[in-house]
Amino acid sequence: METSIHASIERVIKGRARARALRALAASLLTMLVGGNLVLWAVMSMNQEPPAKPEVEHRETRFAIAPKPPPKKKPKPKPKPKPRKQRAAKSTAAPPPALGASISMGSFAMPGFNVGQVQNNASEVVGDVKPTVMTADAVDRKPKPVRRVQPRLTRDIIARQTSGKVVVSAFINANGQVERVRIIESRPAGLYDQAVREAVMQTQFEPATYEGQPVATWSNIPFDFRL
Repeated sequence: METSIHASIERVIKGRARARALRALAASLLTMLVGGNLVLWAVMSMNQEPPAKPEVEHRETRFAIAPKPPPKKKPKPKPKPKPRKQRAAKSTAAPPPALGASISMGSFAMPGFNVGQVQNNASEVVGDVKPTVMTADAVDRKPKPVRRVQPRLTRDIIARQTSGKVVVSAFINANGQVERVRIIESRPAGLYDQAVREAVMQTQFEPATYEGQPVATWSNIPFDFRL
């Protein structure tokens, strides 16, 4: 009885030992298998060529540099006008024109009237009657201005700074007063006419005389304007 029990115990112990041995062997085999696979995988991994890198498309970036435009020619600077000297402001009263110059110099000739013929044919022209209206060349003494009136120029005329000349023919009666004025010459035309006409009409003259008597006469009076 005891012998069978010991035998059974021994069989159990041996069975367990075998089971342990089998488990240890299985574990060893499993470990070897796993380790071998790992080593194999590592070796294969090391022997494999690295995966080719995807080719990156290289695109050339070109920068087109436009040529510089030719430099523009700078226009030649216009010469600056020389500054004009500012003239001092003038009053409305214009510089006195040459009034009565022809009177003092005797330039009172009437066109188409021959004084020599009058003197040679005095008896036919004048006769015994003393003339009342004569030309300035036919009288003994020409009219002389005793109270001159200068032409009054407007601001517009003065601002133009335009020189000019006006010649008038004035009818001066025996009292030395001007009754009529005619414009003979005007440069610039019409610019100074009105001012000259008004000035001559207000001028007082010493009348012309013939044989000691005052007579009426036509006289040419020039006006020169220099502004």
